[in-house]
Amino acid sequence: MRDPAVRRKYAAEISGIDDGVGRILATLDEEGVRDKTVVAFLGDQGLAGGHSGFWGMGDHTRPLTAFDWTMSIPLIVSHRGKTAAGHRAAEMVSTYDVMPSLLEYMGLGQKPAASPGRSFAGALRGEALRDWDDAVYFEFENVRAVRTPEWKYIERIHESPNELYHLKTDAGERMNLINDARHSGVRAELKKKLDAFFARYADPKWDLWKGGHSKSGLITGKLFGLEIVEGR
Repeated sequence: MRDPAVRRKYAAEISGIDDGVGRILATLDEEGVRDKTVVAFLGDQGLAGGHSGFWGMGDHTRPLTAFDWTMSIPLIVSHRGKTAAGHRAAEMVSTYDVMPSLLEYMGLGQKPAASPGRSFAGALRGEALRDWDDAVYFEFENVRAVRTPEWKYIERIHESPNELYHLKTDAGERMNLINDARHSGVRAELKKKLDAFFARYADPKWDLWKGGHSKSGLITGKLFGLEIVEGR
């Protein structure tokens, strides 16, 4: 990203996405189905342009990161005549919430029982979400995290460091408080939430924390980043 040619390429890719989305919406208009179509736009991961001293994607750093620039991605939903243009909901949601939300919004049934997703369909209709738990969970290879509006706890398996950030006073996630005894209670509570979430929803076969393996067959649960096995 420090190379001007790389920056120009990245800017061109963003323009390409803008143009492509525009063509899709124009085609929906031409076919007369725009008002009958729910359009959802979201990304897969964030990208650093110098944030936290990193350049590039979170899955290209070592150690892997769970900073907000990796966890935070666009989520835009449009249903012309139904969703309010320009409205931004305050609640924190995750990609695992998207499927149950769209299923409910479109009246297509309920989510699978094993899914951790919650429905924010009410927000798409302009309604306030009641009893919404503003905590989201993140997992990428050997990194897991739980983020609340005030705190973030990041945990790694077979690698270090673990991290704790007070986001209200440290939005840039520069001061790791993981070993600060003053916040030991917060750290313990967030770890408890993180462990409970993945104990309920993670498949033990693929859970590195439970001795599992990656689905690609390239990462083992014993020596992440050091022992490489051939893919199958």
